[in-house]
Amino acid sequence: MMAHRRSFEETVTAALELARALPEGQQQRAVGTLLALAYHYVGRESFDRLVEELMATNVLESVLERSLRQGLERGMAQGLEQGKAQARRDDIMKVVISRFGSLSEPLAARVTTISEPAHLDTLFGLSLSAPTLEDFIQALDLS
Repeated sequence: MMAHRRSFEETVTAALELARALPEGQQQRAVGTLLALAYHYVGRESFDRLVEELMATNVLESVLERSLRQGLERGMAQGLEQGKAQARRDDIMKVVISRFGSLSEPLAARVTTISEPAHLDTLFGLSLSAPTLEDFIQALDLS
């Protein structure tokens, strides 16, 4: 049998071709890992050639596009949750001011630190039902 010798770069190129057949999530990890290995073992020049080859075959482009899309979706969901939490905190502070006439800086700072939706919902209910500001503060300190 005749032994075949390939350069590391050729081996990575062949592995990148094989990675195209993997499912989406595995494809992303495989391409990223192979590129990282190539950069580490063969240097920047070979790495740049591999990236150019991937761009020509659209493998890297599709991986980057999917990664970007997933990142944007996660970011949008996280931003939406943060926006909802901020709106609920604002509602709590508005109710406290409306019902009790003022909102001290320490109390506003305490409300601002809360981000758990269920906790904010509970505090919103308390801001509507607490008989006094002291009762609201006490309930806030206990929660």
